[in-house]
Amino acid sequence: MAAFFLAAGFLAAFFFAAMMVHLLHSISDPMTFLFWRVQMHSSKRSAAYRVVASVMATLSSIAFRPL
Repeated sequence: MAAFFLAAGFLAAFFFAAMMVHLLHSISDPMTFLFWRVQMHSSKRSAAYRVVASVMATLSSIAFRPL
């Protein structure tokens, strides 16, 4: 029973992280347009996406490993 709740918690964290990435991506583009089109450098943006992708991959591998 505890394993079920642990897996459900990791799955919820995975979807929460995915929603945050989606919201930050969709909100940051209109905001940069409003503020004189100041855009984040591609290296910073890609580094942030790599970190989020790494965290999401780790969470999914922990949540779906056999018990």
